[in-house]
Amino acid sequence: MTPKALPPGPVAALPEAPASVNVRLTVAGRDVQWTLRDSDETRLAVRLDALLARYPAEMASPSVAAPLQSPVCKYHGAMKASSKAHGSFYCTKKIHDGSYCGERFPEKGGSHG
Repeated sequence: MTPKALPPGPVAALPEAPASVNVRLTVAGRDVQWTLRDSDETRLAVRLDALLARYPAEMASPSVAAPLQSPVCKYHGAMKASSKAHGSFYCTKKIHDGSYCGERFPEKGGSHG
């Protein structure tokens, strides 16, 4: 496909579309964000299906295809994301003495008695 040159002169601004969707895909080895806009959600869904069929899931960007998993406490299982320190996790379980488990991710020198 050969790219076509834009016509000379300013391009008119487009109105806000009532229906839109953004999709991240790998196209020719490049991570691409593709935005579809339409005035009808049903027609937009058909266009989205056609776009996704054109670029199968195995070609999808790895960051989109593989969701991240929460870290696991070696004693109690899944950890909870911290609301105070973005990107860190903590164990919510109590230990034998009634205090909370000290396991953190990334490790912060947790103690487990």
